[in-house]
Amino acid sequence: MVKILITAPSLNERDNVSGISTIVRTIINNNKSANQFIHFRVGKKDGESKGFQWMLNQLALIPRLTAAVIRKKIDIVYFNTDLTKPSIIRDYFLVTFAKYVLRRKIVLHIHGGHFLMTPPAKGSVFMKMIRGMFKCAQLCIVLSEVELKTIQNNYGVDGISLPNAIELKEILDSEKNFDEKLKLVFFGRLVNSKGIYQIAEALAALKDSYKDFDFHIYGSGPELDRFLSKLKSVDGLEYSYNGVVKGDEKWKALDQAHVFLLPSLYGEGMPIAMLEAMGRGCIPVVSDDASISTVVENNVNGYIVKKGDSQSLKETIQQLLFNRSSLPQMSKVARSTISQKFDIDNYLLKLNNYCSAL
Repeated sequence: MVKILITAPSLNERDNVSGISTIVRTIINNNKSANQFIHFRVGKKDGESKGFQWMLNQLALIPRLTAAVIRKKIDIVYFNTDLTKPSIIRDYFLVTFAKYVLRRKIVLHIHGGHFLMTPPAKGSVFMKMIRGMFKCAQLCIVLSEVELKTIQNNYGVDGISLPNAIELKEILDSEKNFDEKLKLVFFGRLVNSKGIYQIAEALAALKDSYKDFDFHIYGSGPELDRFLSKLKSVDGLEYSYNGVVKGDEKWKALDQAHVFLLPSLYGEGMPIAMLEAMGRGCIPVVSDDASISTVVENNVNGYIVKKGDSQSLKETIQQLLFNRSSLPQMSKVARSTISQKFDIDNYLLKLNNYCSAL
């Protein structure tokens, strides 16, 4: 048996809207091997300010990590991180400490971030820190062959490709009715990088079609109030903000939805929310960032729009509204894509084999 300390924000969906939290929670809940995955919390809760308490929590990370590794007799420290400046600064010191002071084996699992596809300047502090983390790791994991080639080219490091996965019981069997008023949904963290303002601009330009669709938002984030204000200013648009949903409430919302919107600008990996939505038969309308196009094939199981282009997004939504005959088949293909390629049991079999071999 291998004991693995695995990092993530809070696993409570009410505390954090996080793909990393979702995949770690799924790993822990579905692991059937002799290996043991133990959660180690890093990162702040959604809405938590970077005040005095946050600073104390950062200072406590290394003592907490030390205590967890020693008390639980950890063999591997498994770091889930994104290549953004805050995460790099935090995790560089944790990874280095776990490697050289605690002398544990390191797994580094990358989940998107701005510097995944666009590296920092050569010789910069962040380039050195990213390469330093990769150097510490016995195993580097990314989410697709696209990302693997990218880190090889940008950082001179090799690794393995392990796409994200969901539980197959979360695949919808019944078909959706695409003849009714379409429900467009956004699920996730409400930040600019997710393309939320492109969504607002595209919907504002569809005034003549408001009778044919409505829009529902699920999630939280620092841009929530500004985003809702933008939507409120659009006369005639039917929309609702439903907060953070989890469990059966989340699946019910996805079952009732028809179209999943995620026109991200940058920073994605392989969004769990997209996999979950497709598994429930939603048609994804997404941009081509990082590993997204390894899941979504344009005009086959969804639509790919141009990054940062609200006109492209508007035209795609119009196409959905006025050419509905192809939508049932596209929804069916979206479901089968997830059931055939993104099963958590196969994911865990591979992950446990990788960890046991270290």
